[in-house]
Amino acid sequence: MYTLLVAGIFLTTLTTAYEANRKCEPNRAALCKNLYNSTRFPNFVKHRSQVDAIIELNQYKQLIDIECAPHLRLFLCSVLMPMCTMLEENILPCRSLCEESKAGCETVLLNFVGLPWPDRLKCDQFPVSGSGQVCVENKNAQPNKKTWVDPNKRSKMTEKEKAILICSKGQKIRFRKIVHENKNCKRHISQETIRKKCDGEHTCEFTLKDLTNERGQGKGCRPGKIGSASIKYQCYKDKPPKQIHLKYRQDAFLLCKSANRRINILKVQYRDEKAADTCITPNAFCSVTQSCTGKQNCALYSDNSFIPSPCKNLKPKLIVDYECEKTLPDEKVVQDFWENIELKCPAGKLLNIVRAEYIGSLCSSKNIHCAVNLYCKKKQNCI
Repeated sequence: MYTLLVAGIFLTTLTTAYEANRKCEPNRAALCKNLYNSTRFPNFVKHRSQVDAIIELNQYKQLIDIECAPHLRLFLCSVLMPMCTMLEENILPCRSLCEESKAGCETVLLNFVGLPWPDRLKCDQFPVSGSGQVCVENKNAQPNKKTWVDPNKRSKMTEKEKAILICSKGQKIRFRKIVHENKNCKRHISQETIRKKCDGEHTCEFTLKDLTNERGQGKGCRPGKIGSASIKYQCYKDKPPKQIHLKYRQDAFLLCKSANRRINILKVQYRDEKAADTCITPNAFCSVTQSCTGKQNCALYSDNSFIPSPCKNLKPKLIVDYECEKTLPDEKVVQDFWENIELKCPAGKLLNIVRAEYIGSLCSSKNIHCAVNLYCKKKQNCI
């Protein structure tokens, strides 16, 4: 026998002979190899092979690389590449591990690809630590007290609370204001962070600690020093975005009729008609964004070589949600042939990346918009 310590808990597994009976197989996922040696399938999201699981796991590689949550890799590996043990059922991540990962990475996921936290990773699906079911957990994760915030009222919250904003059916959130008690916490940065996370959603959760992860917040605005803040939001009737459906190897034309409006891609997903499954992938989002965002019109072609798909079916349907946004009077075009380009805004204003692209035929199709958007959007300056 051997014993393995995973994020503060001990899990005991049997020898290779027993593992063979449980259909264990060597862990081939590069992102999970140093956590444990063997895995087994099907996993929690019903992948039946490592190939399918690794394809989905790799969609989150950039989130893991930027370390938006300290144990995101452990959480994703526990879901997608479950460790093979003597237990009959796979060991799932504890809910606290999921909540820690979501708290740190949900905002980054929205900033990077405009996607919400995936439904298949909703934290209420996972067991609570200490409930009698074995699960993988981070012993240091501390749950926050949940506070339901009413719309159209100024509400006060503390660092130890998790604010829950919610609107009635058919309505969406529009975040209005946050005022920090701690003057080292910059109000405009916090406000833009919450708007990016919550605006347009039916429900939204966040803690004041989430706001300290943003660049530009003062050193005095850190966990344990944030204090309290008052917040306010409104609910408005939902206006559905434009949507196009493309069958495999079908093309389509996106158009904003007004000359002062530009395309803004909201969501990109593949639908596997045979499996009745929906696949959401950051890679596909970035490909479509690079082709269309910031333009008055653009052409799309649904093909795996042009827009990568994680679906098992090689010929899924492509679905794109988009809107036509008004151009701003103070838009600027910056071009540079050097390695570093510096973007600056005057005091009180933040960067909004309308479009980023390489100049030149050899690089024109490279996905640079998502990266620039991730590092520069909603900041006062960026290099």
